[in-house]
Amino acid sequence: MMRTEASPLRAFATLRFEGDALDPSAVTDILQVPPTLAYRKGELFKLGKRGLEKVGQTGYWFLNTKGLVGTHDLNDHANFLIERLAGEASRFDRLKAVVEMEALCTLLTLFWFGQAGATPPPLNSRLENLIGSLRGGIETDFSTKGRDPGAVEGRAA
Repeated sequence: MMRTEASPLRAFATLRFEGDALDPSAVTDILQVPPTLAYRKGELFKLGKRGLEKVGQTGYWFLNTKGLVGTHDLNDHANFLIERLAGEASRFDRLKAVVEMEALCTLLTLFWFGQAGATPPPLNSRLENLIGSLRGGIETDFSTKGRDPGAVEGRAA
């Protein structure tokens, strides 16, 4: 892909579910994608490249689209998540029931790093609605090359 001055240098998204009653396999079964990291409350898990072992203080299911979507277009990453969340007719309803029954917290974070002068992309309204229906929040981490990272501030939706 040839980059123009306005094209992003990097873009990806992360989706996270947390809660004491979280059964990570239930989320994986519904979304039909293996998590980047997942564990139950009280379960031993390895963190980082050195494999530091920790015990989960709460249940955790985390997905990073960086290795799953092969473009630097944030909209492609959003569309991948939309397909995972609501691609099948009953998938979203099943996920919503698990989120409500297990009182899970949901967080989507969008990362975008663009060329100097590039305009950050708008939030995908469908993805925004889906996350909102899961009682979740959206955070953005948008910055551009050659500028103070604080100059293009993230926002929470």
